[in-house]
Amino acid sequence: MLEITQLSMKKLVFVVFSMLPAVMLFSQHQEIKYNNPQDNIPYWAQLMYADNPDIQEVMEEYDRYYESNEFVKNKHTQYYKHWLRNISRDPNGLFMPGPNVNKKEIRQKEKEYLQKSKDAQKRSNGSSSVWQSIGPFDYDHDAAGRSYAPGAAHVYTVEQSASNNDVLYAGTATAGLYKSVDYGNNWTLMTADLLVGGIRSIEIDHSNADVVYFGSSGYIYKTTDGGSTWTLTGDANFQGISISLNDILMHPSNNNILYACTDQGLYQTIDAGTTWILNQPGIFQEIEFNPTSVNTIYAVKRVNDHTEFHKSTDGGVTWSIKSSGWPGISSSSNANNFNAAGQGSSTNDYISFDTNPELGSGNAQDFTIELRIKTSGWTSDPAIFSNKNWASGANKGFVIAGNTDGSTWKFNIGDGSNRIDINGAQINDDVWHHIAITYDADGDKHVYQDGNL
Repeated sequence: MLEITQLSMKKLVFVVFSMLPAVMLFSQHQEIKYNNPQDNIPYWAQLMYADNPDIQEVMEEYDRYYESNEFVKNKHTQYYKHWLRNISRDPNGLFMPGPNVNKKEIRQKEKEYLQKSKDAQKRSNGSSSVWQSIGPFDYDHDAAGRSYAPGAAHVYTVEQSASNNDVLYAGTATAGLYKSVDYGNNWTLMTADLLVGGIRSIEIDHSNADVVYFGSSGYIYKTTDGGSTWTLTGDANFQGISISLNDILMHPSNNNILYACTDQGLYQTIDAGTTWILNQPGIFQEIEFNPTSVNTIYAVKRVNDHTEFHKSTDGGVTWSIKSSGWPGISSSSNANNFNAAGQGSSTNDYISFDTNPELGSGNAQDFTIELRIKTSGWTSDPAIFSNKNWASGANKGFVIAGNTDGSTWKFNIGDGSNRIDINGAQINDDVWHHIAITYDADGDKHVYQDGNL
């Protein structure tokens, strides 16, 4: 989101538009265990509450218990539900490493699990199997013990090769990376030998469809043979950082240069992934080149609950925050400026807009405005969003402003001599509120707050 603030004696924050892409955040919640030694709890619950429980055994005992006992919803069954949900969302599968487990031990456990999974898959596809997968798909057949949807393959991203349009790669939420060589008619899993989680970004070399990069489970992978084999990019220090890759982009004219937007910073490589260098710290979401200038790069950075739009004009050597020139309806930051939205600690620090439509008249007689706002209060009656001279409510134009009580807001519109005023409710509780105004020039005018009229 683009966060715009206006400060008087207290903080005022509002949002004019959103450019924050959806982000999936993984967390391992520590559920509260209800195992009281004095309780007479079933065997399956005892297994579940034990240290390092065997997940498959717990599930089997759970099913066995309720085959002969009436199911009664209680604190243990509720814990069981949340426990399974957290396991199914764990990017490392069964292992859920703690803070003191090192990465080498995790990878060794993953290799052992991967071999067990392959052996189980061979057994399930063997001639003695009662059921067989007829495809054309592939997934972890042994995942039923830790997932409510072991065959699901939600697609996050699809990329097409620029050098061979028949070649496409797709990244999924839980099922790895797939490849098509016939323009998407058929797909093959290319990461059967890897334990990878969600894949949200893929980059294909512009001149070679066999060179591909993707990020998952804390690493950035690379193939030079079309996905038959994969290697980890970066040196040992980079591989020791568990990153979440949000976007990866190759330089338009130099395939040795790539940028990676991660939750640990914006990284750059100049040697096709052999080494990665931290370019900018922070949580970066997306990056794009200007189509007419390879030296001009744009990046979106997440900062707490909003995003910043950064721009570089020297190929990523230096960056600046782009804070002006946003399209949209203009607003006021003080009594003397009526073409901007206040964004900083000074009332003279504001964003100017290119257009200033006269809503309520001309070709824009009917209109709707909506925005989100978070504030802990204000002084006087500041304009939050406006295209009028707020010195008088009868002046031509509209304004969404704070009332002089420092807690509620209002909508006002005037035609030069007459005015309409409609009050909203309290918003000075320092939480986000959604407010909207619908204006019908020859009909009703409504204000809404958090969905309520």
